[in-house]
Amino acid sequence: MTAFVMDENNGPVPAAKQHCVARAPESEAELPKINGATPVKPISNGTYTNGTHTNGTTKEHDHRTQDPFKLAKDFACTPRRIKVFTIGAGFSGLLMAHKFQHRFSEMEEIVDHTILEAHHEVGGTWLVNNYPGVQCDVPAHIYAFPFDPNPEWTRFYASGAEILEYFKKTVKKWNLDRDLQLNTKVVGAIWHDSEGMWEVELENTRTEEKRKEWCHVLVSGQGVLV
Repeated sequence: MTAFVMDENNGPVPAAKQHCVARAPESEAELPKINGATPVKPISNGTYTNGTHTNGTTKEHDHRTQDPFKLAKDFACTPRRIKVFTIGAGFSGLLMAHKFQHRFSEMEEIVDHTILEAHHEVGGTWLVNNYPGVQCDVPAHIYAFPFDPNPEWTRFYASGAEILEYFKKTVKKWNLDRDLQLNTKVVGAIWHDSEGMWEVELENTRTEEKRKEWCHVLVSGQGVLV
């Protein structure tokens, strides 16, 4: 509440005069408002507690005093775990796994990461595209994971089978399948603004059983060639 200092005679207070009294605002226009709710003006013959006025004989609820804010019970700066789903265990999905597990290992304390792969194995486009003659369309030495380059390519434009084998070796070497769920297809996702989370519908590609899970962050690593 804002208090105004005035002279008892309602006149200007001389600089040398020390005796003065404080008064409360006389009108609601002088009271601060929070989200349109005006705090109740205090009176001298009673008290207000949680929106209820008590003067010894009556109690009256005043809706204007309801707190418009809902505060969390946790202390400020309390860390919370964030659930992250990555769709696909191809090049992009495996990069995400490496970043969470190795590149930014400190995030282990706050991130629960899951890779959702619809197929029975990692590899992405190099797993599903196995037609005769399939190969990389860029020089193989630049088509590699930045954290584990491959100096042993047998061809300038590596074949799909050789790239897939490189993927599998890299996964095993760096334990990138730690958070991997195979045969798990994402069939739908709905964002819930009130919860600040994704509701993700999953399907087991072997049993066709469906289930729903929730996450804070949903990353699509599906690519366009699968």
